[in-house]
Amino acid sequence: MIEVCNGVSRSEAWLKAVQKLSSAPENELYNLIIEIDEPCSSTKQDREVEKWIDQYLTKNPVNTVAETIFPASEYRRHKAKGVYSVYPDVVYPQVRRFSANQQGTYAYRILRGVNSKGATTRPLENIISRIKSQTGPNGTRIRLCYEVAVAQPCDISISQNGKAIRAFPCMSHLSFKLSKDCKAVHLTALYRSQYYFSKALGNFLGLARLLKFVANETGLAPGSLVCHATYAKLDYPQGKTRKARNELGKNFLNKET
Repeated sequence: MIEVCNGVSRSEAWLKAVQKLSSAPENELYNLIIEIDEPCSSTKQDREVEKWIDQYLTKNPVNTVAETIFPASEYRRHKAKGVYSVYPDVVYPQVRRFSANQQGTYAYRILRGVNSKGATTRPLENIISRIKSQTGPNGTRIRLCYEVAVAQPCDISISQNGKAIRAFPCMSHLSFKLSKDCKAVHLTALYRSQYYFSKALGNFLGLARLLKFVANETGLAPGSLVCHATYAKLDYPQGKTRKARNELGKNFLNKET
């Protein structure tokens, strides 16, 4: 079964998804697809929802989760160099010291990869270069071949009894598409699993920043964002489920039309 939610803003789409998950058995769904029309905008509701949920996400607030997908702080400080060089070469080695990042970050995988010959690659930089070649005056306008495989076969750990163990990353794949007129770029993210209370808003923000970066660097407009979670779970914080659910309903869900 496929469930689809559409919203103009990140928070609008998130709230609609939360409503669906709230009515689902055990607050979970397979194949939840979210489409956000204007993910790179920041509405008053976006800020209110993010501020509210950060009260519960003290260890990994929305912006911290977003930074694991795209290093916006380095982009602000150093422009494109901060993304392409400062983050992977200077910041990432420090970030990886934390236990939560032992298997890496999405941002690093998007910026550094390894090809079949063992050579280091730069997936995001390569995508931007190829998009620019297609949208320039001599481009052939190829719209549909800009992919980043975030998950790798070696990410699945196998225990001694032969059973697969869930491991990083939850986000598996990124697909950039150009609009038919080649004036905008859209982004689709595929998640093996996505946790809607603890991570989804941060995921949306990080992906929106990534999309904005690609648009800026290619001279295109940022388009829509689609997140397809093959498994979605509304994971209220342990011990605070009733409080969080009541506040969410009172402050946001009951206001939705």
